[in-house]
Amino acid sequence: MQPLSGDRDVGFGQRCAAQHFFRVASSLQCSRSRPARQTCALFAEDSHNVLKNERQECTLILPLARAARLRQHLLLNQEKERRYRPTMTEALSILLTNLIVTGACFAALWLMSIPLKDPSYVDSWWGLGVVVLAWSTYVQLEDPSPHANALLFLASAWGLRLGVYLLWRWRNHGHDRRYAKLAERAQTKHGLNFAMFSLLWVFAPQLVLQMIMSLPAQLGQVPQTESFVGWLAQIGLWLSIFGIAYEAIADAQLAHFKSLDANKSKIMDRGLWRYSRHPNYFGELCCWWGIWAIALDAGMGLWSLPGPLLITFLLICVSGAPTTEPHLKRTRPEYDAYKKRTSSFIPMPPRKIS
Repeated sequence: MQPLSGDRDVGFGQRCAAQHFFRVASSLQCSRSRPARQTCALFAEDSHNVLKNERQECTLILPLARAARLRQHLLLNQEKERRYRPTMTEALSILLTNLIVTGACFAALWLMSIPLKDPSYVDSWWGLGVVVLAWSTYVQLEDPSPHANALLFLASAWGLRLGVYLLWRWRNHGHDRRYAKLAERAQTKHGLNFAMFSLLWVFAPQLVLQMIMSLPAQLGQVPQTESFVGWLAQIGLWLSIFGIAYEAIADAQLAHFKSLDANKSKIMDRGLWRYSRHPNYFGELCCWWGIWAIALDAGMGLWSLPGPLLITFLLICVSGAPTTEPHLKRTRPEYDAYKKRTSSFIPMPPRKIS
């Protein structure tokens, strides 16, 4: 095939086409997307070869066609780079695998409780089980995103800290009175033996609740986001870190207070407990609403919203304050005064009582 003009015109045309390659490819030089960087390198090398062999006979059609292909490929990569949205089929597949994994763990724990006649150690699995679910999700991801790394770190930190603490408390203080009362009620009113009570009233419900509560730590890992610069993600990260630290400090202060014999009949109203009657629960809520904010930034906020709503409901209305305050009121005469001057969850300066 004959060139459109002489060698000089051919060289000029090839150089123009090659320079066009470089101008179009420059938009991805700083891209975080590996496919985009690979495309950029591929076409840059091709452009270099055109310049190197500029005296070969060719037309301008081939380089210009390559430039058009490059631009189309770059636009597609830019679209993919914004955010990869997984299908619900993929998310449900991960959740199903997690359900099988945690179901096997709960089954083993239930079998262990039968000879012990005590299911109260399951409280420690409330935290440790979340760690298992977070890691089970993480290992199923082909290319974990920055959001997945952050959620794995936060869920592991919260779960390990709380799980080890509650396991230590169970080992040192023995059976939880709440489970003993439930077992007695199940036997006298419903005719359930301990094995069935432990399965139907303790382990099976906690399995379901744990799966729902930890939805932000599971679903928030699934989208293949490219960066962790959103303001929601940043707020969620620091709110969760604050919550984990706040809850840990509150638990440590309470454990130290209870370890002193002189405090057996007293109310813990020092440290963080001076500003809130349940600072540990406040820290836990901060942690999980922060984790949900990261899932929201990743694009899974709506699907994972039941998680923080559930933990809020449980701590405020079911298994948190409602189970501890009546006992303290019966056994600590000064609890009424403490309750009047101290905020329930959100830390506030003590109120003056006339």
